[in-house]
Amino acid sequence: MTKLDRATALVLVGAAVFFAASMLGAPPVLLVLYGMGVWLWRLWSRWGPAASLALVLIGWTLAALIALVIAPILPWHFPYTVAGSGVVSTASAVLAPRPMVRLLRPRIPTAALWSSLAGGASWLTALALAHLLPGGSGLSWAVWDDSSLDIWEIRGYQAAGGLVPVEMGNPRPLEHAATASLLPTSSPTDASGTELAAELTAHATHWTLTIVIGCTLAGLLAATVVRSCAPHARTWAMATAAAMSSCVMLAGPATGFFMYRGQVNANLTVALILASLAIALSFRRAPLVAWAALVSAMTLIMLTWTPFAAVPGLLAVAHFGQMRRAVRAGPSTAVLWPVSAIAVFLVFVGLFAMQQFVGLASSSSAGRESAVTTESYLYAPVNWWVTAAIAAVVVSGASAGFSRAREISLNVAVWTLGLVLGGVPLFVARGGFSGELEYYPSRYVQMSTVMLAPIAIAVVAAALVMRRVRSSLFVLGLGAATAVAVIAAPTHPLVDKWRPVPVLIVAGDYFGPDPLVADRIIEYAGASTVKLPLHLDVPWDDPVRRMLSVDTAVEDRSWNTYLRSALRNRRDDGADRACEIGAAAPEGVLIVTSDPSLEHDASEACERPSDLDSVTFVKD
Repeated sequence: MTKLDRATALVLVGAAVFFAASMLGAPPVLLVLYGMGVWLWRLWSRWGPAASLALVLIGWTLAALIALVIAPILPWHFPYTVAGSGVVSTASAVLAPRPMVRLLRPRIPTAALWSSLAGGASWLTALALAHLLPGGSGLSWAVWDDSSLDIWEIRGYQAAGGLVPVEMGNPRPLEHAATASLLPTSSPTDASGTELAAELTAHATHWTLTIVIGCTLAGLLAATVVRSCAPHARTWAMATAAAMSSCVMLAGPATGFFMYRGQVNANLTVALILASLAIALSFRRAPLVAWAALVSAMTLIMLTWTPFAAVPGLLAVAHFGQMRRAVRAGPSTAVLWPVSAIAVFLVFVGLFAMQQFVGLASSSSAGRESAVTTESYLYAPVNWWVTAAIAAVVVSGASAGFSRAREISLNVAVWTLGLVLGGVPLFVARGGFSGELEYYPSRYVQMSTVMLAPIAIAVVAAALVMRRVRSSLFVLGLGAATAVAVIAAPTHPLVDKWRPVPVLIVAGDYFGPDPLVADRIIEYAGASTVKLPLHLDVPWDDPVRRMLSVDTAVEDRSWNTYLRSALRNRRDDGADRACEIGAAAPEGVLIVTSDPSLEHDASEACERPSDLDSVTFVKD
């Protein structure tokens, strides 16, 4: 038995062990991480670190989506289908033919590789400390705002036995499918505190994976850009750029805002957009696979944050000629890669997106404007000057580096153009760029800025290296550029601008300490009646009530019930909220409070005193 045969056997044994553990109720993320590690080992020598990680991300999310779609036709609970797909995927990594292809230059130094992990390592370290230290937000960071929508959707998957397009009615299901794929086989479906705890853990685990992968891709791309544009660059220069690019993803106005708004799809979209660039930069290593991966990324982003699908779509168009030449030069089976990717794209368009596309195309301009200009209590923080400056740095850097690294420059330019084109429909529908940006336009600009930031850092670093400045001036220049961007970054009174998210979750004063938020949600979800906090621990009562809005009977799949509206549509803690909640819950509701005057104040505030007939106030 050769060394490779022994490695293959060990990998298969490991897959069987993790599969068995999943069947017995172990966290499925263990099997996912094992499969990711095996695929990275398989792809690394040919694709390099950035493209390998990008392919793994795309493969994992696509596999999770497909598993959830086929699960309803199978006779067992969908977590078993997901676990089975994980084993098949892991086994295919070692059983598929292994072409002997060496890694094409430029190689990234080991120090830069380790530095690319800075952001992900910071997040994981902070997460561990937040769980261990009193007052930390070990899980509370994952329960705010739209996080409740993710939990709501996966409860629908549990009820339907998987992802049923017609029944779900959500044209962008990818983030929910990724979360659902991390539910353990032992997860109950009884609307209990145990079920909600399992769902919140899966939600937080999915989010953590996308954060770590996104930070790592940002660092690896920065190191790649510096090395390609400045081949003589010292290792420490690449490592510095990689570490800064990796960590900038954790800034308060970036991931901090995503968490405050519960936007798990934002980090997933950012990671997929960075993955698209990583694959485009490595296109020559395997054009057919790379082109199929770009189309797959376009499919996935279409099902997450549709306008951003223009980025991998435009990259696929730009590389179409290379793909066609590779098909002509390859065997007859070579065409299967692009054909399969296009087929998957068309299937998912038909299953999820077609109805929305037809609706938008057939609606009037006023209807499209109304869809785009959805209002919100908190728009994404946007500063056009900061976004324009960062984009200008990226584009000018791509132009300046054309003679040194033509492939890098062209791909970065096309990637940036894709971000611009993706936003065009949004701004055409709203009638231009003037005025305060609404929910979707502001989110698009903010997320685009986050995506551009690590590439801008890399471009500045490459420019400093090409000028051969001293190490002290390099660090000073790169630090100054980053500091200017941070100082000028847009903010909002509800957005913590100066503290990155690792600090926020360890401190626990931004998302709330676990005993008062996440633990309380799980405890109240286990109550036999509707149990809610009001004037108990302000401001932590609001995220608790919002998350508990999903804790209803499995068969109740109507989102806009009176009770959910009462719990979600206001963010204040006025005493009259007790009246609104009581009127929406005639079967009875238990309000826990530390305010001895709340019951009296509520009775005074109610227009109809009978609204409080179903309310019981409990002092805590």
